[in-house]
Amino acid sequence: MFFNTKHTTALCFVTCMAFSSSSIADIVISGTRVIYKSDQKSVNVRLENKGNNPLLVQSWLDTGDDNAEPGSITVPFTATPPVSRIDAKRGQTIKLMYTASTSLPKDRESVFWFNVLEVPPKPDAEKVANQSLLQLAFRTRIKLFYRPDGLKGNPS
Repeated sequence: MFFNTKHTTALCFVTCMAFSSSSIADIVISGTRVIYKSDQKSVNVRLENKGNNPLLVQSWLDTGDDNAEPGSITVPFTATPPVSRIDAKRGQTIKLMYTASTSLPKDRESVFWFNVLEVPPKPDAEKVANQSLLQLAFRTRIKLFYRPDGLKGNPS
């Protein structure tokens, strides 16, 4: 049997689709970015647990280094609560506040990253006895833009 380029491409595509699996995080963040205007005291970010199990959620902000540990990062923002439990089909509001611990530029926007780490519950030992188990913790990152007063243009 002779395969031409189209047949080879189609075979590769079908093979990849057969062995691919999608993973979906249960925690959904209310937006794709956060715009923090300097005249605001805080900004709320809504998290929703779309899954059927309660989840532990850790949230923090960083400057863009995705390998930095949350406890070692110095940013002029804080996320409250930093750790929370979100029950199945419920939500949680995270409050982001500017702490003014460092001075930010007043002539341009500053960019930070808001991180949400979703940790699944530990399964019952009886249910997984004599079985292999793989659990994944998902981290979602969205940008936070700090916008000082006096900048021209619409942030949206």
